Amino acid sequence: MAQPQPRRGDEGLQAQGGKAPAAQPEPIKYGDAFPVKGELAGQPIALGDAAAMRSAEDSVPGVQVPQESGGGISAAAFMESAAAYNQGRRRRRPGPGE
Repeated sequence: MAQPQPRRGDEGLQAQGGKAPAAQPEPIKYGDAFPVKGELAGQPIALGDAAAMRSAEDSVPGVQVPQESGGGISAAAFMESAAAYNQGRRRRRPGPGE
């Protein structure tokens, strides 16, 4: 019987006993969601910014955000979801030596 050949990129796995390292998901950043560049694009979406966006959307009279008019999602709703994801990700991040 033939032995299975290691696939490209598996060399590091053999040194770790064949187990893949746990991948740490990246936080959702402003550049992932909005057409921004520079320093802001690389920053994770924060809860405070999501709250500010919600406040801004709620304060404009007579303008319906997409979710209220039956389609899409508002920028505030997306930012709230992204910020909550980022918060949960920070809580689960293993500390030094884990």
